Amino acid sequence: MKLKSILTSILIMFIAGTVVYAAYSKTLPNTVTIIQESGGPEPNIQLGFYSDSQTASPLSSLTWGEMEKGSSSNKTFYIKNESDVQVTISPSSNLSNQIGTVSVAVDNATLNVNDIALATVNLTIKQNAPLGEINFNIIITAQ
Repeated sequence: MKLKSILTSILIMFIAGTVVYAAYSKTLPNTVTIIQESGGPEPNIQLGFYSDSQTASPLSSLTWGEMEKGSSSNKTFYIKNESDVQVTISPSSNLSNQIGTVSVAVDNATLNVNDIALATVNLTIKQNAPLGEINFNIIITAQ
């Protein structure tokens, strides 16, 4: 009987030790520095915004003027790839959902060097938007 009790105690200690061991983990921190592939400099990515397709009139902002609640309006502008590499562009906006919605359609999301794409922006103001002037950004990301 004493042998059975000792064996039971050993078995319980073994199981408890296994559970503690199985729950143990350790973190190994990592650091990496990503560099450009050898043989080439990092690409220079630049976009230009213009009000005309000849890119003679640079554009720094869009002005929408006065808009009534519940209304929509469209604006167009041109995006020129002024980079030294082909880029793919993707638009977004930071307009609050409580104010309205912005959609940006670009006629060609992949632009070769010096290519120009037409962008059409649709701004819709919600019926319950607060009165007054609002500011928001259209963000064009190029990769």
